[in-house]
Amino acid sequence: MKTILKKFKGKRIRLYTVSGVESYLGVLEDIKDDYVTLKDSMHGESAHIAIQYIESFHEAPASKE
Repeated sequence: MKTILKKFKGKRIRLYTVSGVESYLGVLEDIKDDYVTLKDSMHGESAHIAIQYIESFHEAPASKE
């Protein structure tokens, strides 16, 4: 998972966790051994998500605001 995530660094992605309920939307800022950092472009907040709990992700188009 870490290898493919590195290809999306700097891009806006939607990331889904294994809970099946949570998803995160933001710019992929950093990929470490055990977590990734996403920055919410609207609020400027960062989220740190454990790689072991990432189920899937996809590149998200820029908002039309």
